Amino acid sequence: MCMIMLRNITLNASNRVSFRSKLVRTRKFSIVYFWARWCAACRESIEFIRQIYLGTSQKFCIYNVNIGNSSLITNEYNIKCVPTLLFLHKYKVMKRVSGVISNERLSEIIKIFSIKKNH
Repeated sequence: MCMIMLRNITLNASNRVSFRSKLVRTRKFSIVYFWARWCAACRESIEFIRQIYLGTSQKFCIYNVNIGNSSLITNEYNIKCVPTLLFLHKYKVMKRVSGVISNERLSEIIKIFSIKKNH
């Protein structure tokens, strides 16, 4: 299982390369979820993403990145607001969703990507 939930990933110069290689090696698509502890919408969305993940037979990987602890990766992906979700395949950004969106829309996007990238 490659999901990392409700645990900060602190990406710095030493482990950023490792994170990149995980994204490149995975056959599944990945969601990188940029959030902040002070953001109530972020905390609500991450719980919803976890529920979707558990209901989709783990067809994708989720990585949580707290923007307060990971300025290198935040800058690399030009993250300007939270929550922001990046849908990646082999480290390439396929879709970016910034700001608050409905659970229904988020569910739609995740289901589309889990079908596209795994079949």
